[in-house]
Amino acid sequence: MTKTNLINKERYDNAPIIKRLFAYLIDICIYAPLAFLFILSSKVYAFENNTQKSYFMIICLIIVSIFLFAYIPKKLNGQTIGKKIMGIRIKHINDGDELSYWMYFLREYFAKIGMGILIIPMMFLYSIFVGIAKRSFPKTFMLDHLFSVRVIDVRKNIKQV
Repeated sequence: MTKTNLINKERYDNAPIIKRLFAYLIDICIYAPLAFLFILSSKVYAFENNTQKSYFMIICLIIVSIFLFAYIPKKLNGQTIGKKIMGIRIKHINDGDELSYWMYFLREYFAKIGMGILIIPMMFLYSIFVGIAKRSFPKTFMLDHLFSVRVIDVRKNIKQV
């Protein structure tokens, strides 16, 4: 079996889109209030001409972002808090490979949170166009192809995972 072999489709079930959406919403509901508080406090400190505390709040926001979207998924074997609650996880297409902290951060934070306004609608449009062209809707999104991952349903694959 070569390194480029894809995950056996009989062994892993793709996570339903609704579970993925709820996991994303849970992650947003955890991150957004924290980000709002750090940014708001940074603005307050900047308004008071206390730039040192303002920069500290921005650094804290960056640390929290790295913790939530790089450290936790790496330690929880491909699950953010939302994915853990919904029972799904990220699995690299190559069975033996594992994503790095940097790849988790790029996928979970930069692509979903940072550019979520553009990427989320593009993923759904991509799914619709591919579905129309192939007459069957894809079970993976464009972002999954970009990072060579699949989002699998852990609860259905407990014996194999």
